[in-house]
Amino acid sequence: MEVLRETLVYKDVPVRICMKQLTRAEQYECIRLVLAHHTSRVSVCPHGATNAYIDSILRALNLPVVHCE
Repeated sequence: MEVLRETLVYKDVPVRICMKQLTRAEQYECIRLVLAHHTSRVSVCPHGATNAYIDSILRALNLPVVHCE
């Protein structure tokens, strides 16, 4: 999560976020960071690890959805 936080806050590079690798609390923190420092290069893999509320937030943010291998 530290690397993700640093990337979203300080860098403008492409980021793929896999929600399966984050705890529930980290998923919410990740969404807050994306809202605060929204970059056009963020894509998300829900990986079936998110709840309905997080899914609705991700749809509202209109972030590209990708699928990890």
